[in-house]
Amino acid sequence: MTTCWLARWISSRRRVTVCLVTLAAAMFTMLYIFTAFLASFNEQTATPFAPRPSSMAPASSRVANHDTERFLAYLPHSGLSNQRIELENALLMASVLNRTLLIPPALLGNVIGWNGHDHLAKVLSWLTTPRDFDAQCPERPDRAHLASYVKTSRCQAFHGVGTLAWSHWHDLAALDREKIRFREVTTVNLDVLRKELELSEHDVDVHHDSVRYDWYLYEDKHVRDDLLASQTNFVKGAYGRHEYYRVLDWDFWHRDARLLYLGSVFGSSRLHLTDPHHLALREHIKRALIYRLDTPLGETVRNIINDIFKTAPFHAIHIRAEDKKFTKVLQQQIDQSVHQVAATLALIDNDKAKKTSPAFCAHAPPHWNQKAGDNDRDDDDDDDEKDDDDGHDLIHQQKKLKAGNQEKQKKLGDDDAPMVQRPPAMGLQQRSSPGDNDNDNDDDDDDDDDENRENTATMAVNMYMATDYRHPRQRNGPLAPWFDRYPCTLTLEDVPDAYFDPLDAVHDLIHPKKKLKKFLFPLVDAMLAAHGNRVFLTPKSTFSKYIGELHDAWTTDDT
Repeated sequence: MTTCWLARWISSRRRVTVCLVTLAAAMFTMLYIFTAFLASFNEQTATPFAPRPSSMAPASSRVANHDTERFLAYLPHSGLSNQRIELENALLMASVLNRTLLIPPALLGNVIGWNGHDHLAKVLSWLTTPRDFDAQCPERPDRAHLASYVKTSRCQAFHGVGTLAWSHWHDLAALDREKIRFREVTTVNLDVLRKELELSEHDVDVHHDSVRYDWYLYEDKHVRDDLLASQTNFVKGAYGRHEYYRVLDWDFWHRDARLLYLGSVFGSSRLHLTDPHHLALREHIKRALIYRLDTPLGETVRNIINDIFKTAPFHAIHIRAEDKKFTKVLQQQIDQSVHQVAATLALIDNDKAKKTSPAFCAHAPPHWNQKAGDNDRDDDDDDDEKDDDDGHDLIHQQKKLKAGNQEKQKKLGDDDAPMVQRPPAMGLQQRSSPGDNDNDNDDDDDDDDDENRENTATMAVNMYMATDYRHPRQRNGPLAPWFDRYPCTLTLEDVPDAYFDPLDAVHDLIHPKKKLKKFLFPLVDAMLAAHGNRVFLTPKSTFSKYIGELHDAWTTDDT
C-alpha cells in the first residue's frame, strides 16, 4: 500500500505499472511458501524410509501351521492403562477364537483417542511405519527450508508419542504356557501386515467401528435376550445421548478370513464372561500383564525402594487430577481423602506403619510448599475414558479389605459403600498388604480416644503420593490440605535425578534414536505407589486400578 501511495506522485501512466509489479511480487512470495510447504507435506506421505526387513518383533509364541494359521488384529488407542485392557481382551478373544493375536506396540505419551477404524488406522500406520522421521519432522526448524517452520499434526504426534514392545514391560512367555498364540508386530499398517503374512485382500475381514463402544459380548443368552427386549443395550455418550451397541456372542466372530482386523476392543466390561474356563483364562492373562522388575524401569523402581522407601513402612495414595472428570471434583476429593485415609489408618494394629521415620521424611523438602521444577515426571499418560466402567455400574466405590480386615471394616459401613459419606465419584478404593491387620477392639464408645487415634494416624505416618498433578506442593494448590495433614509425604519430584539414569537406556521401537525416558516417569510413579503397605486409589481411573492390581500381585508374591 505504501508503494501505491508513492505512485500517486509519479505520472499517472506509471502508477498502474508499479501497483501491478508489487502485486505480482506478493503473489510470487505466497506461491513459493505454499510450494515449499506442499513439498514438505508430500515427503511425509511418501514411501517409508529404510523399512525394516520385517514388521514382526522378536517376541512370539508357538505358531500354528503357516498355511492355515489365522490371525486377529486390533487398533490400540487412549492411555497406556486403557491399551492394556485392550490387550487383555484381545488375548482372550484370540484364544477363544483359536487365532494368533498380532500385538501392536504400546503407545506412550500424548493420548491418541478413539476414532473410526479408517481414520485411527491411518494415524497409527503413519506413526508405526519406519521412515526418515529426522528429515520429515525435525525438532528444530531449518532456515534453508521454510516449510520446516510449519508443525504438522503428524509431526506433533511423532514428537509427543513413543512406542515400545509390550514384552519390554511384561513376561509374555507366561501366555504361551496357556497355549495363547501371539506375535508382536511393529506396525498396524494393513498393507505391511498382509505382505508379511502372505495374505491376499480376500483373506482379510475388517470390522469397522461405528461408535466408541460398537459392541459388547455376552456369553449368557438370557442376558443378551433381556438387553435386546428392554432396549437397554446402550451407553451414555456426550450430552447424555444414548449410544447403542451390538449385543454379540462368540458365533459372531467366527469368520473364515485368515485375518480378522478389529477396531477398538477397549472396555473393562467389553467381554461379559460366564464360562469358568474363560474366567480363569482372563485371570491368567491379567497375571501375565504385571510389570516385570528385570528391566530398566524395574531397576529404577528397585533402587528407589531399596535406598529410600525401605527405611520405614509407608502407605501410598494415587490422586488422578489431569482429566476433566477428575479435575472438577479434585478439591472435594482431596478434602474427603484426608479424613478417609485417617479413619482407615487409625484401625491398623501395626504401630510401625503409623509412625513417621526421620530417614523417610528427610527426602521431603524442608518446606513442603517450595516450588518444584517442571521435569515432566507428572505426565500421567492415562486419559481414562469418560466412564471406565463403560456405562455399566461394575466398579464399587470401595474394595473389600483383605482377609483379616473384613470384620473391622463393618464398622465403616457396607463392604461396597464408601468409608465416609460422599458423592459416588469421590470415594477412595483401597488395597492393603498382608500383615496390616485392623484393630480388633470393637469398643468405640470413647469418642476422645478415637479422635486421638485419628490425629496420630494422620499427622505421623509415612506416605507416598502418586499423581499427575503438576507441582503438587503448591501452597495454595488443591493438594495443599493433604500436605498440611500429612507433612511426611513424598512425591516423585522428591526423588533425586540420579535414580532415573537407567531409563536412558530405553529407546523407541520404531525410531531408535528417540529416547523414551520422559514418557516413563508416570510408570515409575505407579510402581512406587504399588509397593505401599496400603494403597488408596482414585475410583473410575484405569491407571489407578492397575496400581491396585500391581499391589495385589506383588504383595501376594511376597507372602
